[in-house]
Amino acid sequence: AASVADTLSLPLVVLDENLRLLSANHGFTEMFKMIPHKDVGSDLMLVLGGAGWKIPHLRHLLSDVFNTEYEL
Repeated sequence: AASVADTLSLPLVVLDENLRLLSANHGFTEMFKMIPHKDVGSDLMLVLGGAGWKIPHLRHLLSDVFNTEYEL
């Protein structure tokens, strides 16, 4: 699945329920200038650029995704 995600030009990220980075495709790592092997397991807001991304409302919206049951 990771190799398929890397073929996408749009940024794609996979998070756990604590908003920690599980994986990111090439588009995401390029856009946010991150180092994939270093940033996996880190809090997304820190990966994206430190304190500038510590936006409580954004964290709340992202957390809501995990707290809502979606059928796929």
